[in-house]
Amino acid sequence: MSQKSPQVEPSAAAANVGPPSKLDRWGAFTSAACAVHCLIFALLPGVISALGLGIVFVPAVEWSLVLTALVIASSALFFGWRRHRSIGVLIAFLVGASGLIASRAFEEFGVEGFALPVGVVGAAALVFGHFLNARRSAAACA
Repeated sequence: MSQKSPQVEPSAAAANVGPPSKLDRWGAFTSAACAVHCLIFALLPGVISALGLGIVFVPAVEWSLVLTALVIASSALFFGWRRHRSIGVLIAFLVGASGLIASRAFEEFGVEGFALPVGVVGAAALVFGHFLNARRSAAACA
């Protein structure tokens, strides 16, 4: 008499985790928007002011961009981490978040020359983190 091995059911926690691909897409978009914002507004401030778009230089607008990127990144990391536990993804998100926050702090405290490169590197790290998170999550589900 042959006995079948029991089927292993996925855990309830794993079953309730939705695919992070949409979060990662939105996160990559918002992080890239932060990088583009930093580059354009650092390189063309006169043009922006002449076009009447000076409101984008208001610290509240810039902080809202950073916070939006960080909330989406944190959510994507939370759901992705439950699937893959990838240290590389965690490091990319930590570098990215630290870079965006440091960039805004440099800007707020008038530290010249650091805000732009640190912000762009931070945003790029978040974009990379979102792509890596999506790939690792997909691999963990396969």
